Amino acid sequence: MTNTINLKMKLIQFRTLIAKNLKITLRDKQSLIWLFGYPLLCMAIYSVAFGASGSRASYNLIIINYDVNGSTNPSSDFGANISLLITDEFRENANLSESFTLHESWKNGSIITEEQARIMVLEESMDGVIIIPSNFSEVIIGSTSWFSMAQQGYLGDGYESLVNTTFPSGSPKLEILTTADPITSQIIPSLFDGMINNILLGMNNISALETTLEIGPKGQSVSFFDYSAPGFAILGVLVSISSLTAIICTEKFEGMLDRLDTTPVSRSILLGSAGAAQFIFSAIQIVVLFGSMFIFGVNMSPNANWLLAFLLALLFAFICIGLGLIISSFAKNAQAAGNLAWFVILPMQFLGGTFFAVDAEFTKIIPSKYVNQALRQVITYGASWGSVWQDLVILLGFGVVFNLIGIFIFMKKKKI
Repeated sequence: MTNTINLKMKLIQFRTLIAKNLKITLRDKQSLIWLFGYPLLCMAIYSVAFGASGSRASYNLIIINYDVNGSTNPSSDFGANISLLITDEFRENANLSESFTLHESWKNGSIITEEQARIMVLEESMDGVIIIPSNFSEVIIGSTSWFSMAQQGYLGDGYESLVNTTFPSGSPKLEILTTADPITSQIIPSLFDGMINNILLGMNNISALETTLEIGPKGQSVSFFDYSAPGFAILGVLVSISSLTAIICTEKFEGMLDRLDTTPVSRSILLGSAGAAQFIFSAIQIVVLFGSMFIFGVNMSPNANWLLAFLLALLFAFICIGLGLIISSFAKNAQAAGNLAWFVILPMQFLGGTFFAVDAEFTKIIPSKYVNQALRQVITYGASWGSVWQDLVILLGFGVVFNLIGIFIFMKKKKI
């Protein structure tokens, strides 16, 4: 009978303290704005920057072409045929012209010089300048397998201009200058590498490689924003580490925990109620942030298992509670706790794959790596329980270890 009464009293104490901690969190309007606003703002920014509606319409390019020998009569003079093929491709290929805009002259009609083009790229008014050297076409043609036959007149009509000609041979060279933007600096060189390699293959009567690129599940278009969005759903849970540590340290600094420590309320109930209140609040955050993915138009798998996604996010919330307990056990006051929390939050954000993939051995000890990759598989690709069970186990293990460490430190302290 006595044990039953004690259990009921502890449950009442536990519920009362949970309600108190939730009220503290909900009354702090600035913290609420931060805890919901930060992940929503990140999602909005990425939606504009990398979503389908916010992707770049076109890259602005300048081609400085010094390969002009023979350009006046390309049908009979092969000297500039390759560079003409390149520029014609931009003008005639509808898909290419939609993504890349060529600029060859100023509005007044004067031709843009190489020096002006370089300055424009450095000033970022242009994305890239491509400099085609003289004899560019001749080097390519002179390196083909059929050029020697054309020189000797064996190819007949159409190749008369190559009889007894001398073209240099070797590797064609192209100079490309782009802005420092990492995406631009990869896209433009890759475009010209592929274009010229296809021309080289064609010149040697070899069919160009045809590739089909699929990003994500078949029939589903996945942008970089769609890829990143599941990680934003747990950003609010992650930054709530600072909220939990601030609440505990505020009560510690004001002496509230000391006074409660002198009452029949045990330390385990004190800590457990603080963690449970944060867990409930995190569950609300997760629901709101998952819902915001529909508002922002994230392209998600029709087979996404939202119960599994919710469980993964809750396990990560459990981890964050443990980290919050550990930090608040060392911090002297709420301000110090908030500052210390960001030494944990920032590495978890940037090295755990929230904003971009980080493939390094040390990321295996970062819990956010596992929740990000698991949420991405479940929400974006429609993975089932069997595909992410290892991530579930790892997240649970991190949560148990961090919470046990946090509770152990608090229980061992003579004074909270």
